Amino acid sequence: MLEKVDGEFQGACIPFIDGHGLRVANNRLAFAPDGSLWIGQISFGGWIEGGSGIQRIVFTGNAPMDVYTMSLTRNGFDLTFTQPVDPATGTSPVNYKIRRYRYEYKNKPIEEGVDISTQIDVQDVPVTNAHFPKMERKFL
Repeated sequence: MLEKVDGEFQGACIPFIDGHGLRVANNRLAFAPDGSLWIGQISFGGWIEGGSGIQRIVFTGNAPMDVYTMSLTRNGFDLTFTQPVDPATGTSPVNYKIRRYRYEYKNKPIEEGVDISTQIDVQDVPVTNAHFPKMERKFL
């Protein structure tokens, strides 16, 4: 999720199929003619458990419940979800976990690992309020 704010690009990331069997060390992605997604994984120097491999994701026809868009506003964030959200669930701040961090871009020694980057200045962002406008997929 990428947007331009005051002339600078910034964005948010969400876990893709997190906790549903997708391994780490994803390196190459390609869509097949049938619409399925093939994911190639590679392990450099044994630092990833499970090693190299290939996994395939096939769309079932049911959209997963997830954040569809996230935009910065003057008072926080505007979230739109892929499916309708129960107002009681969506307006409870305890149902949200947001954290921020950055990466330090630098040359690093080869023993640090190719795809390993340390998150710096990790901070939990407290969610103090969530309200539900007329659109049932959007929360502010």
